[in-house]
Amino acid sequence: KFYRLAAEQGDATAQGLLGAAYLRGEGIIQDYIQAHKWFNIAGANGDKLGIMGRDALKEIGMTPAQIAEAQKLAREWMKEHGKK
Repeated sequence: KFYRLAAEQGDATAQGLLGAAYLRGEGIIQDYIQAHKWFNIAGANGDKLGIMGRDALKEIGMTPAQIAEAQKLAREWMKEHGKK
């Protein structure tokens, strides 16, 4: 809950931690697309965890379609909220 609040306000560390929560299914339903989305946003905002997490998801075996969907969601979020 708190990661999401901080992530929505542009905190890059919280964005990376939210991605990690989605990756592991900690406190929320595991969702690789949402994890990739938040890792992408965090990485764009300078968070190293975001970049590492995004790259790790490729190794886990996300399909190209899943990655494309996650990237689309990240772009939409960034467009709506701006790079924070």
